[in-house]
Amino acid sequence: MDTKFLFLIGVMILILSTCSIDAAPAESGIEGQVMIVPVCPIVQDGEGCPDQPHQVALTVTSPKGQMIERFEIDEDGRFKDPLIPGQ
Repeated sequence: MDTKFLFLIGVMILILSTCSIDAAPAESGIEGQVMIVPVCPIVQDGEGCPDQPHQVALTVTSPKGQMIERFEIDEDGRFKDPLIPGQ
């Protein structure tokens, strides 16, 4: 084989081997807002019943039921949790 070709293959292998497979993209994970709906026992016509945020702890589990992570939700019911793709 040509020496230049082998050198090129070696460089490509070196470049690919420095890439991290486990590195999560900056925007991977889950995010959202937990709300309690409805919170009014009786709603009359013309009156609203706004949704209420709910502060709780969430647990992320694997398909086999193993806990991956547990985190708290803020007082506005919002959460954002980075996870490695595939979890």
